[in-house]
Amino acid sequence: MFRFSQRCLVLTLACAGLFSTVTTPAAAQADPSWISGKNLYYWDSSQRQTRRHFPIGFWINAYREVEFGAGINPREGLGWRRYQQQIDLIKSASNVFNTVVIKPQHLQPNEWARVLDHANNKNMKVIGVHDMMSRGSSENASNDFAPFYFNRLDAVKNKPALLANIFGDDTNNYSANDIANNGVNLIRSGFMPGRNYAGYSGDGQHVALQSLPVRPGWLRDGDGALSRYANAVPETNGGTGVQLYPINKNGDIGGVQRDMSAIVNAAAGNRYSFGIIQAFNWAADGAFQARTLGDRWPTANEIDLISYMSLISGARGLIFYSFDDRSSGNFGYINFTQPTMFNRIVQVAGEVRQIENNLMDRPRALDVIGGGRWLGRWENGNDRLMIVINSSYSTKWFNLNNGPFTGGVSRPFRRFGNSLRLNSNGTRLQGNVPARSVEIYRVRK
Repeated sequence: MFRFSQRCLVLTLACAGLFSTVTTPAAAQADPSWISGKNLYYWDSSQRQTRRHFPIGFWINAYREVEFGAGINPREGLGWRRYQQQIDLIKSASNVFNTVVIKPQHLQPNEWARVLDHANNKNMKVIGVHDMMSRGSSENASNDFAPFYFNRLDAVKNKPALLANIFGDDTNNYSANDIANNGVNLIRSGFMPGRNYAGYSGDGQHVALQSLPVRPGWLRDGDGALSRYANAVPETNGGTGVQLYPINKNGDIGGVQRDMSAIVNAAAGNRYSFGIIQAFNWAADGAFQARTLGDRWPTANEIDLISYMSLISGARGLIFYSFDDRSSGNFGYINFTQPTMFNRIVQVAGEVRQIENNLMDRPRALDVIGGGRWLGRWENGNDRLMIVINSSYSTKWFNLNNGPFTGGVSRPFRRFGNSLRLNSNGTRLQGNVPARSVEIYRVRK
């Protein structure tokens, strides 16, 4: 999926969530999902309760291990086992990971079902990517491949691990009106004008997503296209996942805030947003991408910056792309090939799980101070979480008057710096924050 620029996923979520108990849905056959208050929920039938879900995990691939042939006939028994192996490796690295994203177009329906069952046994939710309305896909709803992905959808729609379905990648080559009126219907009923697939009953219980590219050359804010596409899915269960891939020759960490905030702000109403974080080397896309975009991996420090910048900009979930080492060409995984970067991802995921309740609560405020200085704030009663970021290449002075600070200031994670101090009368947090750094504070009012 996501290979050419910072782009985004616009979701449609019709499913369920994380903490409070509720009445059992009538005649529930699956664990449905939905959005409420811009958060993602799913119905946990095993616990008979609603769970609010903050997805943290990886996009995982197994393309190199299958024979595509005409695009639909994989070699039996390789791809689905490799997905299971990756799920096992991710879970063995840390139990904080709770979600994987998989594109199963090379799997037979029974193989796809095996992957979902295995994910459920490992307490993982799955977002499935289907290319019904995609640019340049080998599978598309207008050709003979349609029955294959509909059969896959039918095979897993009652699996408790299923969280969402993506109906297209790079759907901006369709009109926003076509996305709104037809894309979601393909998932929910197998129908759009001229495309009614007999025998497919639809999956109206799970989120239906589209992938929506942003940035110049794809979609931009200025012409209103971004807002139109971000709002193309129904307000009651829509949302956006933004691909944040700034580690290239022309990229900048500040662009993460620009792109994430643009989608969060464009998606009106009750819509959900999450960040897709770069964990790959552009050279994996070949010599042209290496020459034009660069050929290096994100550093551990850049994983911090991209992840926490997306969170202060409104992301309510982090998916790292991708777990397989796309540059290795030999089925390598980043826990082996890029251990420093991978270990930092594990650290970030563990930290985010500890503060996810703050991140899902309203209101959130983002202060763009200027000069590469950023402040994200979340308040819950007397508890305030503050994430301070200096994305510049020089030390910056912060002078924060977001008090009162009468209850004291603490640091939930000791690995981050402690540059800010209360002034003499306790009304401001002040200090010099080092270049390219994140600091996290918890404030009691």
